[in-house]
Amino acid sequence: MHELMATQEMVRSLLNVCQEKGIEKPLKQVDLEIGELTTYEKEPFHYYYDLLKKEHSLLAESVLSVEMVLGKLHCEDCGSENFISKEIELFCKECGGSNTRIIQGKDIIIKKIEI
Repeated sequence: MHELMATQEMVRSLLNVCQEKGIEKPLKQVDLEIGELTTYEKEPFHYYYDLLKKEHSLLAESVLSVEMVLGKLHCEDCGSENFISKEIELFCKECGGSNTRIIQGKDIIIKKIEI
């Protein structure tokens, strides 16, 4: 169910971008990037997108392509960057430090729109 709300928000954002850019031709493809730390799965995004796109002539014939992106942690102490699969992995794998921040994998990003 969380994916439904996220997909609805993505469709709203997509339509806003099209309006801002003056895109009036129907879209062919939408490339989406989902961070694995969001805990979303791509199959529900495909399902809900296929339902929601029918309500908008701009999107009706488009195909959604989803790429899952690993989480990435940056260590402020040693400068290393390591991939993580869970948000609880907040210690640096190189130095063991806790002065870290997540730099990838928490977002849903519209990467590309094909007309």
